[in-house]
Order: sequence, then structure tokens, then C-alpha cells
Amino acid sequence: LSSSSVFGVVIVAHSTGATRLKFVMDRLAQSEYRDILYKVELYTFGAFCSEFKNLLAHHDTQRTLISHIEHFARADDPLATMGVL
Repeated sequence: LSSSSVFGVVIVAHSTGATRLKFVMDRLAQSEYRDILYKVELYTFGAFCSEFKNLLAHHDTQRTLISHIEHFARADDPLATMGVL
């Protein structure tokens, strides 16, 4: 991500992998890599995590840290209903 030749990274996570991804992204948001997270796109499927925050990059802007977060879930998926739904 820190390389200028990298324009973006797409991360796809499923079920409990999305929960692990959430913790990794939270840690990165608190690290020296915070300012390059705009290169990341996240897609989760059946995510079991109830909070997947996309913080503002700076308090004086509306730009978020992560460029795109999208959750896909089925209404009848028990894990998703306890999580992102």
C-alpha cells in the first residue's frame, strides 16, 4: 500500500474472516498507515461483525479512511442477522 505504484487493493472476506478483517482494519487505522487506507476497497459476505466503522480521514473533511466498504448478506443467514444486518 505504501508504494506509489500501488493504486488500490481489493479485499474480500467471508463470515468470520470479515470479523478478523475488521480488527486488522481497526489496527491499521490507528497506525502510521492510516493515511494510505484510502487505497483499500472492502467487500464482505455474511459478515458476523456488528460494527464495521469507516472513520473520517480527518475531522475537517468528509473523506473516509477506506474508499469503499460493501457488505453482502442474505436475510436468512443467521450469522449475518447477528452481524451486518
